[in-house]
This record gives sequence, structure tokens and C-alpha cells, in this order.
Amino acid sequence: MEISQKREMLENVLIPYKVSENIEMLTEAGFHSCETFFKWYNFAGMVALK
Repeated sequence: MEISQKREMLENVLIPYKVSENIEMLTEAGFHSCETFFKWYNFAGMVALK
């Protein structure tokens, strides 16, 4: 019961951003070059230059 309650509390809270959304946020923050060097399922490694 506790596990199901915890699941309900966390639902729609831990939603990962898409790669395109991350690039858009980095661009808005002033980074001019963004590259994804690693992608595996929901994990991605990115490099951004400011």
C-alpha cells in the first residue's frame, strides 16, 4: 500500500526532458553550440559551449 501511495505522489513529477527541449533551454541560456555525444534510452550526455 505504501509503495502504491508513493507511486501516485511521484506520478507526473519525474518526467524527463526530450533532447530537443534540453537544447532549446541551453540556447535560451546563452549557449551557442550544443552537441549530444551519448544517448542510451532516457540518458544523454551533452556538451554545450558558451
